[in-house]
Amino acid sequence: MKKLFRVFLILFFIGCCVFSVACDKKQIKSFEATSNTPMSGFLGKCVADTDTFDINNVRLKFYYGGLYDSGIENALAQGLSIPSFDLYFNSLTDNCDWNTAIEYKIKHVDENFVSEKYRITGENYYNEELVIPSELFVQSSGLICFRIAGTYNHKNSDDTYDGILGIFIHYSKIDNNTILITPAK
Repeated sequence: MKKLFRVFLILFFIGCCVFSVACDKKQIKSFEATSNTPMSGFLGKCVADTDTFDINNVRLKFYYGGLYDSGIENALAQGLSIPSFDLYFNSLTDNCDWNTAIEYKIKHVDENFVSEKYRITGENYYNEELVIPSELFVQSSGLICFRIAGTYNHKNSDDTYDGILGIFIHYSKIDNNTILITPAK
């Protein structure tokens, strides 16, 4: 009987530990922010499995691309082209004042955005993981905009767009070392 009681106590202790760990994991929140797209047909989203980050390691996964119903070949034949583009992070105040925004250029891409590589098919997007620089978290709370800009060529007419697409994320500083990230409303 004592052995059975000991086994029961051991199993009870293990069960309590597992339940405690499971409850801690439920407190982690994931989020998905979607694009506010200036140009129709170009979509993006940002996904993370947590909403709390070390300020020096806000690492998020960005998905983006274009929808081409009739195929890339038809779009290119009709003169649709974005021969190169730039990726940016912009830091804005909560009221979205672009006059005081801080711009951070992530990189220049010498590839056509209108291509199979950046084509969205079903749930398949081009994606990459990016770190938001800590110097962009200047306010106690604000917005970060992931933005793609480039020159849009259509039927031999070039138009430069500040935003082919933009994904807005809201941040709040919990303390000097911790950032809470949520989708912007």
